[in-house]
Amino acid sequence: MADSLSAIQKLVFDDGKYTMDQLIQALRANWEDYEEMRQDFLNAPKYGNDDDYADEWAVKTLTRTYGTLRQVKDAWGWPVTIDGSTAAAFQSTGLMCGATPDGRLAGTSLADGTVSPMAGADKNSPTAVLNSVGKIPYMHSQLLNQKFMPQFVEGENRKLFAEYIREWHEKGTIPHVQFNVWDSGTLRDAQEHPEKYTDLQVRVAGYSAFWIDLSKETQDSIIARTEQSIGC
Repeated sequence: MADSLSAIQKLVFDDGKYTMDQLIQALRANWEDYEEMRQDFLNAPKYGNDDDYADEWAVKTLTRTYGTLRQVKDAWGWPVTIDGSTAAAFQSTGLMCGATPDGRLAGTSLADGTVSPMAGADKNSPTAVLNSVGKIPYMHSQLLNQKFMPQFVEGENRKLFAEYIREWHEKGTIPHVQFNVWDSGTLRDAQEHPEKYTDLQVRVAGYSAFWIDLSKETQDSIIARTEQSIGC
């Protein structure tokens, strides 16, 4: 949602490159015959890169959603609240969601955590991700997923990873971060040769699962996550 609003602000309102009518037509067509336009929206500022232009939309989206829900009372008279548990439905919800202004196609996965960047959109560094997520004030439990290549949490790199965890803790506003430590090459091989990887486990979104038990669509969504490198 943050990426979509950021793209609309940039390309429709700030730059005036497209109109809202053009964007709506492209979305209704699931971007078919609008690939050049889609690439512009894909390349618009994205949340997760320590870019205030996009990150401010993440802050607005979450804080205003939370504030609006707090105005509603439940059957016992208490304000309604939300948490990050719905992150587990990032794929099934995406199946019901049409094309979006961030360049995403209809039926594809949404972001895999309530404060996770869209898969592959966080291109600057893992620390840039923390800086983006840290701008969101703590309101309730949230979920952040990250993927690291194994060599960046082994040997001498363990010290750097420990410093990274300390940086996460010191932000003070990021309730939860969970990691996958598998490179995409290994995961693709596990897709082709599942019999060799019967004990391979991955973190999906709020839960862990054996790789061979996941659908190909879920597997692909995990492979698509940015492979972060400590020291960037």
